[in-house]
Amino acid sequence: MKHTVALVDDHPLFRQGLKALISEQIDMEVVAEATDGRSAVHIAETLKPDVLVMDLALEGGDGISAGQDVARAVPAIRMLALSMHTSEFFISRALHAGFQGYAFKNQPPQEILEALRRVAEGKSYLPSGCSQLLVTNENGSTARREGQPFDDLSRREREVFDLILRGFTNQRIARTLFISVKTVETHRSHINRKLHVHSTGELIRLSALSGLLEG
Repeated sequence: MKHTVALVDDHPLFRQGLKALISEQIDMEVVAEATDGRSAVHIAETLKPDVLVMDLALEGGDGISAGQDVARAVPAIRMLALSMHTSEFFISRALHAGFQGYAFKNQPPQEILEALRRVAEGKSYLPSGCSQLLVTNENGSTARREGQPFDDLSRREREVFDLILRGFTNQRIARTLFISVKTVETHRSHINRKLHVHSTGELIRLSALSGLLEG
């Protein structure tokens, strides 16, 4: 019996390449594709794939927040985050949001396939060297290690924060999240207050020191 896989990524070239790779496997098949979080929820509810593979930087939204929406809609679904972000901040956020695995887009294809199989089999997966981010509960399940940075930001503040790190202007953040520019400014003010910074420059420096910016 083949594991069914749904792909959520707004980069067509990468998504098609991953689909081709999976299609070569005798134990897996891609049953759906999507480019945004709303479509991911629809796929999860209607097709219930064994694994939903999601990028964290989706056009028009945050993949981690989309993952939370999927997990609420279909609690039993297994999810693998596949991202270019390699910092502990993003890995921890994904695990906390309900993803069972996290792989990097620059990993060798066989490692990505291993991640898919492990998640499909009900196990957890993290790249080599990141296992310290998981703790084992008494029932054998895994969870995010507590005490990660920036934990006191709200969900919407995290979305705004991620887009700031991606270089979005207030106007573009507003369009992406379907909120007003004034609301973006309010969120930025709350972020600065919670992180004890006073400017975007200080926020970027703090992010770099915390390993949140990819080189």
